[in-house]
Amino acid sequence: MPIYIKVEKSNERLAHLARESWDLPTQIIELETWLFENPLNLTPANYVADIGFSIRENACGGGAIL
Repeated sequence: MPIYIKVEKSNERLAHLARESWDLPTQIIELETWLFENPLNLTPANYVADIGFSIRENACGGGAIL
């Protein structure tokens, strides 16, 4: 997967990010970068960032807040 950005209630995909990474911190950085690089491409609407990730063994929290 890992991140698809789409318009809510639609299958219109705007982006597919972090294609090879299932690491959540890396995905959040890529999502943040994409958002900063594409602000004018997003018209006022409801959007979904569908994030797929794998939990690290012995993970105990911390990192980005969604």
